Amino acid sequence: MEYPQFLIAKEELCRKVNDTLKTIALSIYENFVESINEFSTLEMPQPFLNMKYTIEYFSGEIISLLFTFYEYTGGAHPNTYHSIFNLWLTDDEIRLLDLGDLFLQNTDYLKILFDICIVYLRNQNASFVIDGMVNNVSDMLDVFTLTPARLCFTFAPYSVDPMRKESIESKYPTSS
Repeated sequence: MEYPQFLIAKEELCRKVNDTLKTIALSIYENFVESINEFSTLEMPQPFLNMKYTIEYFSGEIISLLFTFYEYTGGAHPNTYHSIFNLWLTDDEIRLLDLGDLFLQNTDYLKILFDICIVYLRNQNASFVIDGMVNNVSDMLDVFTLTPARLCFTFAPYSVDPMRKESIESKYPTSS
């Protein structure tokens, strides 16, 4: 398992960020161990969890991380899934950003993002989108990362295309 640790000028904020990331990583590991212990008596290949991260953006105010998990807990094949941590750093506090925090309240931002992502997925020949099995990605928009130039959504390989081995990203500029 990999998780980042940062050097931030404000010592207390640095400690909070690093402690938060370590706690999250340990929690993921503990949940994995608990889930495989349920199946420990079954004859099956060795379960595993591979957790990696990319730092999509880092500044004095925003940290945007994409975690990729490759996990096998039994079944036909391992699965890939993602999680994000978009952290807003204020004076001495950390706030986990939700997608709704980026848009004005009482706007139809989910519909707009959904429309953009569906077009992008269709252009990438995501089979579940093309054949109509996936016609709403609103519930899949929770995995997003930020940069000053764009908002990027990442879809797990099997959520939009069963034959795809890599994740699909929907990237588009946040400003013109």
